Amino acid sequence: MIAVPETPVIKKLAAEKQIAYTNDSDLFNNNDIKKIVLDNLTDLAKTNKLSGLEKIKAIYLTSDPFSIDNDILTPTMKIKRNIAAKVYAE
Repeated sequence: MIAVPETPVIKKLAAEKQIAYTNDSDLFNNNDIKKIVLDNLTDLAKTNKLSGLEKIKAIYLTSDPFSIDNDILTPTMKIKRNIAAKVYAE
């Protein structure tokens, strides 16, 4: 799953958990932050009794939202799956 969390929320989470970072990129690539976000989503999935297929297995955090400008969304706000797959292939 690719997620675009709010930067202030992630910074607050890092401060609460005393996770050091030098810039926003460091923060979004931090494995501890990713684990916390994934654990929160897993708990939410269990609470809502989602099936195994609906539960998130891995997460990639980015601060760059999907937009028409970065060519990931069409003018009608639909995701361009082929472009997104190339951008987030790793």
